[in-house]
Amino acid sequence: MPLQNKPPVSDRILALDLWLLDHFFQPIADRLPEKWSALKIGMSLQLGSLVFSAGSLILLVLYFEMSIFSILFNVLAWCLGLLFYVAIYRMQSVIRVGFLNPFRMMLAGIRIISIPFAIYSIYLGVMADQRFQDTLLLNSISNTIFVFGIYFISCQPNPPPEKKRQPVFSLNIMQ
Repeated sequence: MPLQNKPPVSDRILALDLWLLDHFFQPIADRLPEKWSALKIGMSLQLGSLVFSAGSLILLVLYFEMSIFSILFNVLAWCLGLLFYVAIYRMQSVIRVGFLNPFRMMLAGIRIISIPFAIYSIYLGVMADQRFQDTLLLNSISNTIFVFGIYFISCQPNPPPEKKRQPVFSLNIMQ
């Protein structure tokens, strides 16, 4: 019996991630107006994700009596998200038109793992007790926005539109 060489599951997951990037998010990025780039929209979504995450954290602290260690853990986790945003913000200059977007491969692992986290947070928001739904709703929105933002950041930038050439010499000789 011949041995079948199937690709590992990780290759299938990466292929699914690249398919989602190339066939869903890249066409949207290609149709964006000139003044909006996929990178700007992705960074705005990342900032929105941080805001919703902070709102969820504040609601947790205000509504529920949390220990100081729980509060510190959640604040440190939020600070990691903030550091991630700052790092991507500072590295925006590596994206150049006409070259492969380096974030495409650099963020592949984060894109892949963020989808199950977003799905799980949505599941928790739906199945949670009524008193936790406000905070978990904000957390679900935050995780979903994060996924969309990370995919838009990974899209190829569009080349600038060609400028219309104006003739140097006028053919109108009746002046």
